Amino acid sequence: MNRLFLVLVSLMLISSIGCSKDRAEIRLGAQRGFESAEGRELRVTVSENDRVFLRDFEFVLSDARPSAGPFSTAHSGTLKIACVVLLDGNETNGRGEIELPLRSDWRWGVDFFISQNDPIDTCFGCFGSRAFALDPALGYGEAEKLYVVWGGNSISDPVIY
Repeated sequence: MNRLFLVLVSLMLISSIGCSKDRAEIRLGAQRGFESAEGRELRVTVSENDRVFLRDFEFVLSDARPSAGPFSTAHSGTLKIACVVLLDGNETNGRGEIELPLRSDWRWGVDFFISQNDPIDTCFGCFGSRAFALDPALGYGEAEKLYVVWGGNSISDPVIY
């Protein structure tokens, strides 16, 4: 009986390792700069291969570090992440969009920051960042921008930073 149990457990472990290569995911997070942001929200819309799969996914920015996911994605094509900062439910000119290639056995992480400095300078494992201007009505400082920072890693064989 014990031998059969060990064989079954071994088979389950081997099959779960093989299945991870069939996965592809994205994780989203709002990071530094969103604390005490009453009345401000970040609306993130994610689409893969020009098909929206997370419609009007919203972060409430007054929460300290909200996050979502991981969510499954396609294994090939393009992932578009569009974001807009809302003030009391109204869209502002604080908006941006990035595109990432979809891959099998890959987890993308996309984080949003309000900062004067590009957060990629202190980020291990990040692949890129883009800065977008913020509407002065949002109340942030003149030098602050909305940064979108992304990085990724293999799901089955991740690099440890």
